[in-house]
Amino acid sequence: MKRMLTVLAALAICLAASAQKGNIGYIYPTGAQRGTTVEITVGGQNISKARAVVISGKGVSGEILAASEQPKRKGRRKKDIGEEDNLQLADRVKFRLTVSKDAALGMRDLRLVLPNGMSNRLYFEVGELPDVLEDAKAKLSGASASLPVTFNGQIMRSDVDRFRFRAVKGRQLVLQVKGRVFVPYMADAVPGWFQPIIRLYGPDGREIAYNDDYRWNVDPVLFFKVPESGDYEVEINDALYRGREDFVYRIDVGELPFITSVSPLGGPAGKKNELKLTGYNLKSEKLKLKCSKEGRLAVVAQGPGGLHSNRMWFYSDPRDQLSTKKLAPNTDMGSAWELASGEVCETVFSKPLEQHWYVIDVPNKKPVHLEVMARRLGAPTDVQMSLFDSYMNKVKDVDDTEDPDECMMTHFADPELTMKLQPGRYYVRLVEAQAHGGQDYAYRFSWAPAQPDFSLFIEPATISLPEQGSAVFTVQMHPKQNFRGAIDIDIAGLPHGFKVAGNRIEQYKKKTLVSITAPEGAAKGTLMPRVSGSAEMNGTSVTRDAVPAESMMQAFYYTHLMPMEEFRVEVGEKTPFRIKVVREGRGPLHLERGGTFPVKVVLERDPGFNSPVTLMMKCSEGFVKAEAVVIPEGENEGILELKVRDVVKTKRTVYPRISVYGVVKASSKRIAGKGRNAFVASVSAYAPVFIAELDGLR
Repeated sequence: MKRMLTVLAALAICLAASAQKGNIGYIYPTGAQRGTTVEITVGGQNISKARAVVISGKGVSGEILAASEQPKRKGRRKKDIGEEDNLQLADRVKFRLTVSKDAALGMRDLRLVLPNGMSNRLYFEVGELPDVLEDAKAKLSGASASLPVTFNGQIMRSDVDRFRFRAVKGRQLVLQVKGRVFVPYMADAVPGWFQPIIRLYGPDGREIAYNDDYRWNVDPVLFFKVPESGDYEVEINDALYRGREDFVYRIDVGELPFITSVSPLGGPAGKKNELKLTGYNLKSEKLKLKCSKEGRLAVVAQGPGGLHSNRMWFYSDPRDQLSTKKLAPNTDMGSAWELASGEVCETVFSKPLEQHWYVIDVPNKKPVHLEVMARRLGAPTDVQMSLFDSYMNKVKDVDDTEDPDECMMTHFADPELTMKLQPGRYYVRLVEAQAHGGQDYAYRFSWAPAQPDFSLFIEPATISLPEQGSAVFTVQMHPKQNFRGAIDIDIAGLPHGFKVAGNRIEQYKKKTLVSITAPEGAAKGTLMPRVSGSAEMNGTSVTRDAVPAESMMQAFYYTHLMPMEEFRVEVGEKTPFRIKVVREGRGPLHLERGGTFPVKVVLERDPGFNSPVTLMMKCSEGFVKAEAVVIPEGENEGILELKVRDVVKTKRTVYPRISVYGVVKASSKRIAGKGRNAFVASVSAYAPVFIAELDGLR
């Protein structure tokens, strides 16, 4: 009896630990200078049992502080609970991070190691300037006797922070705020992010500069030439005077290099390109860039003292027959520029309301692709495109075309068009939609036969895989230029004995559910497999790597996939139960519209584990549903009924991917006094993905 009680107690501890599925809400400070050691506080939900911190890349390591150094939460009376007591930010854990002197600059993925695997990710910046942290209790948030410097803080409700610095007459200062970039999307805030504004005050205390956005970016930037030596103060607050712990920021101040434009915006791959840079405090206005691969390449310049600038983009074009046309200004159809298939014209809208006309000759009825690239390369240009036939009848207007690969953008300003046209001559008119103009308002325009392509994303980017159990994730496909083919998913780097199911995106579909199952005796630890997808296009097999990503919600509704650097599979201990779907035959489960289809589920329980298990379902298609079913205490079998909506209309056979999983409910825990409970996730076990089929309409 005593042994049984010990087993039950151990299982209870295991379940309680597994229940704490953690979520990071903020990191503060959210960056550190190279060659320093800092203490950071991570706030979130169900993270108090964090065991370690993991930072992507090299040169940054961390250790959890002793229990005596951890922040303590004070209970509050219910009537005192305010906006800062957000349930998603209720837990705190403190770490010490050490950043090496040679650590690469830029954003890193930071995650916590928890009893049941990894938390989500947020960003941590490795910087090159000395840091000054906000003193939340002082009237002046902080000060620096010399520049350059990075000020760090958090904006709480109705908060306004001020930092003082000493500036010398004649210096060209750049004040760059980084706020939204650290927490790109907030699920429970409108518009869905921290919206910082900054003001600059002179030695006499008067406001002398202000900025709320830099071009289309939420995070503001100020360019300021110091008129007289003295003490200046920069003030920051949220534009709507909101605030809480996850409104974190860093303000870089000094004679910092900053690029405002790059010319040209792109060039042929495999060659050296000479770029002209425009901006502030640049060591050189010219930069040579070797384009060894296709796609967007980061452009970073140096300034005084070897400081690094902000990042801009250059497009390395993969087309073999690429020539960049540089043509005389054109403002009407009569002087339209002739542009051959595969050529690129890069130019600027030199003044507001300027029109640019192009003429193209379409040789056949095959689909063609017309594309403008500007905003995606860092230019402020917002282009509208109109297509006319040879009789000047309007064929199509295209303004903003969404690019799902651009995770941080919410205004897609680059137009694209893929369509079949009758052979003949066509005219294209481009205008700057917001009536702006100038040397910064550049764009690249090209057209060519459509080349179907795709990109892949893995979500979530970290999965917990128990020994003898399964883990499930989604592979999403973003089609380009009318791609509609099937994609076979390959997962390289898994040890012998691991099994994969669901690894195919069917033709005309955009996602699939994939499961990985670990064998008995699987070694515990972290795996970083490479996931890729291959498709046949025009008789050639094309392979694309899948990008790990995490889904973030914006303003209660919109969701965005945020790329990460690593796909991690955390192989851990067995869960106290395993789940198996029992089916007759090996083929797909045949479904019919409006029908109900029972699926038998069997539990394999560890000795002493008798808790009720709730069965639920995940499916790659929204028309298959299932109500939760409870397998009672001590029982090992249950029936989950799949219901197919009778409104499905498709002429093709559909192959839904389905996974059944079991959940053991866990209790909630109290936070912030007596009035509120924090959500606690439950322990779960997945069955491998299986395939169903639904015949198309005849």
